[in-house]
Amino acid sequence: MDSDYRTPKKTYSLKVDKFVCNKFGIAEFFAANYEGMMVDSGAAVLDVGCGVGAMGVYLADQYGCRVAGVELNHSACICCRENILRYQLSGRMEVYWANITSYGALRPDAYYDMIVSNPPINDGVSAATIRQYVGCKYDALDASIYSYLTNSWHDERGLDLLEHIFMYAVGHLRDNGVVSIAFCEVDGASVESVSAKARRYGFSVIRTIAGTISSRSVGAESVSASAFGAYCMVFKRGGEHGNQNP
Repeated sequence: MDSDYRTPKKTYSLKVDKFVCNKFGIAEFFAANYEGMMVDSGAAVLDVGCGVGAMGVYLADQYGCRVAGVELNHSACICCRENILRYQLSGRMEVYWANITSYGALRPDAYYDMIVSNPPINDGVSAATIRQYVGCKYDALDASIYSYLTNSWHDERGLDLLEHIFMYAVGHLRDNGVVSIAFCEVDGASVESVSAKARRYGFSVIRTIAGTISSRSVGAESVSASAFGAYCMVFKRGGEHGNQNP
């Protein structure tokens, strides 16, 4: 099945399936605010947890970026490859079925102008839950595995994807490169909590773009709030806090 992904200049119809994200509210918020990301056209981009390719397709199609997508959900990788073909982006975008650690081992000499992600940010996951999914290959999903991968993923040490992104960026971000994190408050994430994790790895926020998205746009209709705070935060290695745009 297909799902619409709306950007300011173009609406995409992206291939999705039962156990992949078909709610693009955060990716649409990112696209609506991309001019604040400060990355030139044609940049080398790593999209971590790329899903079916929403942000990567947007960057490759509209800005000519060279995008590598990394995704642990095998079904999402299959959909992403179809979306790349659908929009004739094979020369500018590719997707790898991997986590960020195995991708780093696969391409040790890869460097990027921007690393972008809409990662699961959930600090309330129990150690027992994390242990339950250690070693899962994510090639055959059920509702429980999909929910954990999409909303709660941590490695066996208890580190989440956001921390892995900053660890990877230390060695693979070019001079003046940025890390751009898009997220909303539905899982309890905040500007303060994301900034704190970035600081652990030597990154400082240089821009924060804030707004709201509807609960429906991220598939959270069951939550009582009709809208959530949404953010795009841009980080650089070292430096002082820069321009904030609340």
